[in-house]
Amino acid sequence: MMGDGMAGELELVEQYLRQFTEDVAGREPLSGILGDVLGAPGKRLRPRLVLACGLLGERFEEKRDRLCRIGALIEMIHSSSLIHDDIIDDSPLRRGKRTIQSKYGKDMAVYTGDYILGKVLYHLMDMGAVHSGMILGSCVQDMCAGELSQHFHRFDSQVSREEYLAAVYGKTASLFRAACTVGALEGGCGRAEQARAGELGEAIGMYFQLRDDVMDFQARDQWDGKPACQDFFRGIYTLPVICALDHPAVGTKMRRFIEESGQGETGEEVLRQRLDHLITEADGICHAKRCMERYKKKAFDLVSQMPEGRGKEELYQGMEICMSDVGGLNG
Repeated sequence: MMGDGMAGELELVEQYLRQFTEDVAGREPLSGILGDVLGAPGKRLRPRLVLACGLLGERFEEKRDRLCRIGALIEMIHSSSLIHDDIIDDSPLRRGKRTIQSKYGKDMAVYTGDYILGKVLYHLMDMGAVHSGMILGSCVQDMCAGELSQHFHRFDSQVSREEYLAAVYGKTASLFRAACTVGALEGGCGRAEQARAGELGEAIGMYFQLRDDVMDFQARDQWDGKPACQDFFRGIYTLPVICALDHPAVGTKMRRFIEESGQGETGEEVLRQRLDHLITEADGICHAKRCMERYKKKAFDLVSQMPEGRGKEELYQGMEICMSDVGGLNG
């Protein structure tokens, strides 16, 4: 777990989250919906990385408040993306609680996500964070492109590993990369250190999403209320499935299975069992885990190259949170 040394900064992030998302006019139902969006705080992985990378620079104490503000804004971008994801996925629950779209309707959820992004833009301009704002603006473009790519390849049994990994980068890893890059920038690091921090964030984000994709094939109801294999049934073919599709002895059987599963004549539980058998035959889960480990090793190698001090220590602890317990998947 993250040491007590970060507790003060994270509490300040929470204060800014409440301040930045508040509708000062007290309009309803907006105020009530925003209260639900904040809810109980999660692990705040992205703000943690902003702060840890900020500690790598020489201006952390001077920029502490500003880094906490930016950490809150990055968390708001993440929250907005989750609201929009739940609309597209028609998800009733997230972290065991009703989603905004489930509780208030899809229209209300769209406007809420857009409202939060508008708040992010306003506060970035108010802070004069031009360079950081450009990085985050580019990141939001990458996030949307990643989601568009994933949606474009739904039910596509010809999707390649390269296309899959590009979508993973866009929809998940790009925000981790931006969090680390902006943290290093605002903390006073030079360009080389900012670039290294960005690579670190990308490696963490890729690992994070790959692990989530692997967990989708396991019993999820114990940790996030979702049944297993939901990505597959929504036509999103992640790395374990792609491995089976590429396997010389399994590929034809997997494509035949995909065609049959789309006909809706077989129950999901039976389909899950057959899917599990095919992926096991192709060694898909093990392959995905090896890919995860490569990103994990890259992340630890990058941190090992960083200067000794509190920033390096906090990065190690933040990575432990990102990469250890199952609950961290929903960070």
